[in-house]
This record gives sequence, structure tokens and C-alpha cells, in this order.
Amino acid sequence: MLGSAAAAGAFLALAGGHAQEGDNPFDSGPPTAQSNPEYTRIDSERGAVLCSWMIVTEMRALHRRCHADEPPELTSSLDRSLDRFHTFIVANSDDTRDALEARVASRLAEVDAEEGVCAPDGEAERFYQLFISQGATGIDEMTEFALAVPRPPVLNPCL
Repeated sequence: MLGSAAAAGAFLALAGGHAQEGDNPFDSGPPTAQSNPEYTRIDSERGAVLCSWMIVTEMRALHRRCHADEPPELTSSLDRSLDRFHTFIVANSDDTRDALEARVASRLAEVDAEEGVCAPDGEAERFYQLFISQGATGIDEMTEFALAVPRPPVLNPCL
């Protein structure tokens, strides 16, 4: 099992980010995710909410940049999923919706500016295709399962 920093770095590298060892993907994200030890505990029952939130954020960014012409149901599902994650994280932590939405907006802008992020044979595209292969209904069901039990949003296990 990966530690939170390694998992976040692995996720960002897999998803096309330019993470370096020691990079903190939450520098502009949930303000308490790294400062409160409770957020680094492991959630193996329903999955780590912050990890899932990061993945959905990345998938929404890739969708917007590279796949805006795909069915509107997929766009709506990704938006619904992000909204539900934000509601859950705010309800179960000290994080604010504004902080979460700012991090999403920041990541959307970063992906919009990345060269080659839409390469058909790239890691980001392969991850995206795997994620969306479940379709809008699958994304909705994954979100429902992940958020069905109130608990602190944590980062581990992530990927």
C-alpha cells in the first residue's frame, strides 16, 4: 500500500500531471488534508474519499480538455459526482466548498494549458478511457457507493 504522498504523486504522474517527489497536490486544495493527522488514516471500507475526489477532478479536467464532444450525460455525471464529493467533504471535515472548488478550477486550468495531455496513446488518456468505460450510470453508482457512509475524508488507500 502506498503512502499518501507517494500515492498522490503516482496519481498525478499517471493522470498526466508533472508531480515531482515531494510535491503536494493539496497545496491549493483541502486546507486540512495534510495538517490534520485524521485525514491520513486509511479507509479500506468504502475507499479514500480524497483520493476518489482527486481522480474525479482529474477525469473532469481531461473530459473538458479532450472530450468535450462526448455525450452530455457523461459531462453531467462528472459534474454531479464532483458536487456530491464536495458536499460530503464539507459535511465531514473542516474544508470549505470554496477551497474545494478553487482546487478543481486550478486543476482544470492546469490541464487546459498542458501540452500533449490529449495524446491518444498517453497515460492520461488510457486512465480516462478506463474510468469512463463504466459510463454515466457507473460513475453515479461509484459515487453513491463511495459516499454512502459518513466518515472523515482521507487520502489512503489511493491507487
